[in-house]
Amino acid sequence: GGDEFSIMLSGGLAANDAAYVAKRLLAAVREVFKIGGQDIFITASIGIAVYPDDANETDSLLKNASAATEAAKLQGRDHYQFYSKEMNVEAEKRLQIESELRYAIANNEFELHYQPKVDQTSRKVVGMEALVRWNHPERGLLSPFHFISIAENAGMISAIGEWVIYEASRQTKQWHDEGLGKLKVSVNVSPQQLLDKNLMRTIDAALDSGLPPEYLVIEITESVLVADDERIIAILREVREHGPLLSIDDFGTGYSSLSYLKRFPLNELKIDRSFLVDVPERKDDIAIVKAIIAMANGLELSLVAEGVENEAQLTFLQSLGCNTIQGFYFSKPLPPAEFANFVRDMNGAE
Repeated sequence: GGDEFSIMLSGGLAANDAAYVAKRLLAAVREVFKIGGQDIFITASIGIAVYPDDANETDSLLKNASAATEAAKLQGRDHYQFYSKEMNVEAEKRLQIESELRYAIANNEFELHYQPKVDQTSRKVVGMEALVRWNHPERGLLSPFHFISIAENAGMISAIGEWVIYEASRQTKQWHDEGLGKLKVSVNVSPQQLLDKNLMRTIDAALDSGLPPEYLVIEITESVLVADDERIIAILREVREHGPLLSIDDFGTGYSSLSYLKRFPLNELKIDRSFLVDVPERKDDIAIVKAIIAMANGLELSLVAEGVENEAQLTFLQSLGCNTIQGFYFSKPLPPAEFANFVRDMNGAE
């Protein structure tokens, strides 16, 4: 129509991601512009229909989106509305969390828990992964599952990630000074944060804590490798030049290959937990784990198996020479004081 436009979102986005696109569109339309020296303000109403939940044919999808647009107008305009009531409710929940996240960042409502990495030959803790938790004032302690994807969509993941890198480095240096052992700490860095121009400044500021850079491990997802972007390679090389180690998290799920691996300055692979769930019963999982271990050994990369939960998995991994273990078999992620006590019990540290 004369004042109607259709926008198609594709590429495997979740339905609720449409709410974020709609929100950005509304904000863009609200920006003032001038005609004949006059400030002009306009708003828009957006209706959202989702394939295949709301319709599986083009005409029906457009018709339902149009109906949702009319509903948005009835809500007072300058608003978006899903065709599905359930999706509206879910989108409102996510936007509420987004608002609360901004407050959480400003008021330091986050804390880190640490999951031990254990050398199963010596049965000593050799490192840990720092995992962020949101200490929500009403809902208690929330795992990343409840807020990380929202933080990424809303452009807040870098702010959270900066705090995680700094706090993990500070805490690890404190444990070094307390005689807990020369533990390495791993932190997850999202693709979005990896491309942040302030990443190296964040890492350097974290290392001002006095933590030797080789005890900080930056974990990235395997999807970063698949992108095979020259910018990514340059960034990772710069990270290595500053001293921290590089690890690929959840390895085996992102369709990477030797040709990708040899282009990146990596130090460690983490075998994804999904390959260990049915080990040693499933022959295909056994074959995949063996291949990953052989590949890592050939490239002289360290190995960590995550998600280890039972003795059978432990024995299988040990038989293949993968000795660094992370998982509930040894411990869940622990608050700092509990983690320190766990290390003392395992390592005999004072």
